[in-house]
Amino acid sequence: MKELSLLNKSNRFLILSYLNENLYNDHLDIDFWNYKQIIEIIDRDNIKDFEKSFYKAYILSKNNEKIKFKLSEYFKKNYSRFSNEYKKKILVNF
Repeated sequence: MKELSLLNKSNRFLILSYLNENLYNDHLDIDFWNYKQIIEIIDRDNIKDFEKSFYKAYILSKNNEKIKFKLSEYFKKNYSRFSNEYKKKILVNF
C-alpha cells in the first residue's frame, strides 16, 4: 500500500479505507496516526478525519519529544485551519 501514489485520489481512498478497517488494531500506534493524517491532509475532503488523527497522534506523542515538537509546530502554524472543537482539545494538552 505504501508504494501507491498519493497523487491519485482513488489510491488515497483505497489506503484510507484500509486504514479505517484497521483503526482498532492500531489504535495506540503513533506511526499509524501519523501516516493516516498525512493522507488525510492531502485530501481536503477528509478534514474532520485529519483533525481527529492529528489529535490522536498528538496525544500519543507525549513520550516522544521529537514527534511532539513537530506536531506542536504544525499546530501553531496551522491554528486557524482547525475547528474550534479540536483547537480546545489540543490546547488543553499543549
